[in-house]
Amino acid sequence: MEKDDLEIISHQYIDGFSMFFNTLDYRTPHVHPEWELLWIMNGSMNIRSIQNEYHAEKNDLVILNPFQPHEFFRSQESCTFLCLQISPELYSMAYPQIDHIFADEVLLKEHFTAEDLQTIRKDLLNMMQIYLDQNPQYELQSVGYGAVLLGTVFQKLPYHLLSLEEIDARDRRNARLARLIQYVDENYSHKLRLQDFAEAEGCTLPYMSTFIKDAMNQTFQQYVTAVRFNAACKLLSAEAMKMQDVCLESGFSDYRYFARAFEERTGMTPDQYRKSPHDVVKESSDHRSLHSQEHFYTRRESLAMLKQYQTEFETIEKQ
Repeated sequence: MEKDDLEIISHQYIDGFSMFFNTLDYRTPHVHPEWELLWIMNGSMNIRSIQNEYHAEKNDLVILNPFQPHEFFRSQESCTFLCLQISPELYSMAYPQIDHIFADEVLLKEHFTAEDLQTIRKDLLNMMQIYLDQNPQYELQSVGYGAVLLGTVFQKLPYHLLSLEEIDARDRRNARLARLIQYVDENYSHKLRLQDFAEAEGCTLPYMSTFIKDAMNQTFQQYVTAVRFNAACKLLSAEAMKMQDVCLESGFSDYRYFARAFEERTGMTPDQYRKSPHDVVKESSDHRSLHSQEHFYTRRESLAMLKQYQTEFETIEKQ
């Protein structure tokens, strides 16, 4: 796995193409250069992206644009999904327009028939089998399947083409977001002032507040609290620290605010959270960082999960 300033996580065997299962509780706003197609397998998830919020239920299909900031958080229980990430660069020589496509919708069910959606799910299962088996020429098969799938999606999904000016504005926005995230990462355990970051960027405080609200769909303080909460969860899971020390080291200067942040997100106090029966993400603690609480599966685990979902899919198709 690789991490960049914007919490870019990679699980790929093929450059520009990756598929994986993920069980997630939360991930702060992040971007990546690939198209991202999600199939919600279990649970449900809320997605915040560019001044909008979406709710995805089990079996929903979700698409997110390259370099589109988005935030994931579970609705109730941990959410498991199959994720396909495809870089536009894989197809830009054959179809240069792909670098400018921006999907106007996130949930595919709004524009596809039930039969169409079932065909896409079946294709995703077949692609995952090819991707995990890694037989000779699986790279060509995977990328070819990806091209067909994207073509199918954009036959019915509304989209528009970004101008060069819009792409430039997007890149400048993401560069500023990267600097903001780095600033919070390096300073979350201390007192943080948006004014200081705004001055470093040569912007006014009102402008920066609006920028963050537009890009992240939340306030600066809400984002900082989320990062501090994740830092506290990591400390509670990995170390036998006194609760007051966890509070201070994760950046909460007031224990009451610290406890309220936990109750709002988990329904428990920090002490109850530490003592509670662990869910999938907490048990695995596979990827617990300032930006996420999620579990990525090994190839062996993924093959077992794939077999389970194939069986469930075949049962549904026979009904």
